[in-house]
Amino acid sequence: MRKIYVLDEQGHLQEIDAGITEYKELQDGPIITSYKGVPLVGSRISVSDGELQIAAEPDHRWTEEEVLLWCNSAPTGKYDIISHTYGTEWLIVDYTSENMGGRFRRITPDQDFVYDKDAGWVTISDTSAKALIFKVNNLADIPTTIVVGSRLVLDCYYYSTVGDGNITITKGERTVAAAALKSGMVTPITLTSEVTDGMNEFKYVVTNNGFGSLERQAVGTIGLTGIKLVYTPGFSPNQIKTGDVAFPVNFSGTGTKYAYFKITDATGRVSEYKPDTKMVNDSSMTFTLDKSYFSHGENKIETYMYMKDGNSEDILTQTDPVTYNFPYATETTPIVMTYFDYSVLQEWDTVNIPYRIWSPESRNMNSIKFEIEYTQADEEGNLSTKYMVQEYDSTREAYINNYLTHTAEHKWQISNLPHGMLSFRIYLNGQETPSYVKAEVNVDPSEYNFKTIDNFLFNFAANDVMDTKPFETWESNGHALNISGLNWTTDGIKTETDKSLKLMSAGRVEMDTNLDLFAMAETDTGVSFEVDFKVDENASSAEPIIRYGKWDETKQDWADRFGLIVYPTRAVFNYDKTSAMEETLVVNYQKGERINLGITIEADQSETTNRYLKIFINGIISKVIHYTVATVFPDGLNKWKFN
Repeated sequence: MRKIYVLDEQGHLQEIDAGITEYKELQDGPIITSYKGVPLVGSRISVSDGELQIAAEPDHRWTEEEVLLWCNSAPTGKYDIISHTYGTEWLIVDYTSENMGGRFRRITPDQDFVYDKDAGWVTISDTSAKALIFKVNNLADIPTTIVVGSRLVLDCYYYSTVGDGNITITKGERTVAAAALKSGMVTPITLTSEVTDGMNEFKYVVTNNGFGSLERQAVGTIGLTGIKLVYTPGFSPNQIKTGDVAFPVNFSGTGTKYAYFKITDATGRVSEYKPDTKMVNDSSMTFTLDKSYFSHGENKIETYMYMKDGNSEDILTQTDPVTYNFPYATETTPIVMTYFDYSVLQEWDTVNIPYRIWSPESRNMNSIKFEIEYTQADEEGNLSTKYMVQEYDSTREAYINNYLTHTAEHKWQISNLPHGMLSFRIYLNGQETPSYVKAEVNVDPSEYNFKTIDNFLFNFAANDVMDTKPFETWESNGHALNISGLNWTTDGIKTETDKSLKLMSAGRVEMDTNLDLFAMAETDTGVSFEVDFKVDENASSAEPIIRYGKWDETKQDWADRFGLIVYPTRAVFNYDKTSAMEETLVVNYQKGERINLGITIEADQSETTNRYLKIFINGIISKVIHYTVATVFPDGLNKWKFN
């Protein structure tokens, strides 16, 4: 049976048998031969006042314009017509697809066609099915007038049964873009930098990589007018605002211009301000935004400059919007601000959320709390609300003066996000509005099955608020750090290349955890973890600096020898409870260098070829063994200790 190609409901070609009846266009049904009592053969077609008109005219054959008039105006059906181009044919009008609007098809004695709004009638029969289909999908969204420098991207859709193709775009005699096109795919082509003042005409030529009679071309032109507009606000968002707000701007460009302001106050109330002030020539001015637009807390201004279309209120063109978040004070309650611009994240992404805290007076803020609320399903599918919390207490006025200032930007770093819809919050003194920031974002699941210790030393050391603060405990999501022996002057949170926890000889940090890393190795996923450290060259090589194992609370000592022991020049990994060896695996390194120690235990699977234990030093494999089915990893490991 002869094969043909049809446009499906997504606008893509699919191959079908010419005689099938499942496809909507080809379903059995009557062939319509007349309209409003007038035979289609021997008639003339027109449109008057939006209504399809048909008039008998013997021997008249439909022109291509009449065929399209009929397609755009007639109801769904199969019509028997005679055209000037092909003679007797079936014209199929299909408005059953909600996604595409109308689909049109012509079946002639020799060829089959579908109609593409950009490419016209495209041959789809066996003998010429390799024809090229090309269109700019977003052509209708490209304005006829555009500000120079504004984003201009052509979403180029290409299809050919021959295979891939190429597009060349020229402006005058100069080639401004060229790209390979994948069949059935959209290729974005950016022309932003090519738009200049005045008329811009871009010509494109698309070719398939066919041969002989199968070679095809699509040629077209895209024209638009470029207008140079420059809108540069001189607004300072770091300064606290009160009363009416002054908003200075510099501007340039041709013609009469206007400014637009969208104001969102701290309560979420949205207001618009469209001053009648005309901006002409190249100059500067200051707009005054009334205090009634604002409320105490974090406010937002979105603004742009635009030109009107003639004397109407329609916008001819506009600059890209500029957005400012800033503090506005009507009282003395402190304000927390953030610039949270994430829309979608992935599980285990590292996120840095910048924030500012402003206090109009010197006061003792005794807590800053960072909280993530999320919903998680258990093994039975039951949903529950959970929280990840970091909370820092302070009683020192110096700390307050250092950090509660409107000019200082800090970052809340999170390195282990769970997946799902998350709500991020920053509190002062347990208060919400306005000393409160909330942002919601969807976190997509990772393709990897990871587990981690929530908010451990990577978060502990990374947060700005910890720099000079003396404390003895730090708790997050059920994990507590016990800290002792630090003077918080020569040790504590320090910055060399990045933030880290520095311990002198007397410093100690301990952490209890319910996450048994070695036990995870006995699953079908395996386990990997890393420890990043640097040891002073004068440190004793005999004294452990890091240990992870089982702690006997009664004896206040390690319960057994299994786990990880890190010395200044070597790391000992005792992993097999069936082994009589005191030191199962050992890797060596030098003092005075930053060491990233990584341990990977591949899944305990039946395939012996996949059962490897690897130790990495700074990303380089330093030890590899093949563990056996009989290997029993230690369990109940519950404490980290840093000396």
